[in-house]
Amino acid sequence: MSDPRQAPSPVAAGDPLLLLDAVAQPFALADLRGRIVALNAAARTTFGWQRGWSLDERLSIPARESGGDAAELARLLHGEGALLGRTLEADAHHRDGHRIPIQLTVTLLDGAQEPCLAVSMADMTERERARAALDQAQSRTADAFAASGVGVAVVGLDGRFLEVNPALCRLLDRDEESLLRCSFQELTHPDDLELDLEQLRSTLAGVLDRYHLAKRYLRADGGIVWAMLTVTIVRDRDGRPRHFVSQVQDITDRKTSEDELRRYTAQLATLVDTDPLTGLANRRALTAAIEAAQRGAEDEPWSLAGAQLDGDGTTLVAGTQRLAEALAGRGLLAHLGGGE
Repeated sequence: MSDPRQAPSPVAAGDPLLLLDAVAQPFALADLRGRIVALNAAARTTFGWQRGWSLDERLSIPARESGGDAAELARLLHGEGALLGRTLEADAHHRDGHRIPIQLTVTLLDGAQEPCLAVSMADMTERERARAALDQAQSRTADAFAASGVGVAVVGLDGRFLEVNPALCRLLDRDEESLLRCSFQELTHPDDLELDLEQLRSTLAGVLDRYHLAKRYLRADGGIVWAMLTVTIVRDRDGRPRHFVSQVQDITDRKTSEDELRRYTAQLATLVDTDPLTGLANRRALTAAIEAAQRGAEDEPWSLAGAQLDGDGTTLVAGTQRLAEALAGRGLLAHLGGGE
């Protein structure tokens, strides 16, 4: 190999490069000082370069690759670099000055003629745009994840929290670090756990893509919060489960309202069938009981007895209590009004 400090004679741009002109990928030959001695058509079109230009000025290694050490690139282009023969990312500078991201491979050609460098370059502009678009999409997703007012978590196949957003931390009264140390099973009310696990198993088996479930979570302060849980499974390209995405929306107020409504409805039903003075069944309840007994008369005999109690309200209440004690739950005692 000749001394790289001596300028070698230019490499002939004959038949080899005529063949390389048919190659779509930019390609250049350079002497051991990094001076371009030949370019194929793709390189001339892509970069607008000319023979005699220095690759040291035309190429640079991004900081993410090498810390921006220009001397390293110079050694590489002079056939001395440790990266010789390896593919790396670099920036090529067009004739008009704009940057073109490339993948760069430098190979030393040490044949019968003067040694030279074969420089293969692939334009990575579209890949960089796609990567930038992906980074932007991931950034937007991360922003939406953090800003969501609904609790969101990425959950492993074993039930452990992998990522949690601030809304979920507030809902469960725990900080991010403590949530990432536990699983959803530990925070689920025992009465709701089996139904949740059953749905989860169906999702893993491919029976469901997602499921919805109203369940109770255990807060760090000892309280309980009702939540509407929506779980979606994420699979890889081969269909294998990777993890779950869980959305957890607080429905405690709604559940409380529903419970209150049920209690109120039950109270109304009781009032409709209850005599307000004695607390016994009223005429409506008695009529319903008689109709039910008539429908089942062939299966079980029944009888009806009436009585009249005279006196004021106190006497009436005391008398009905004695009758109720005597009946001892073996039938229905009703007050139809007026002591009857």
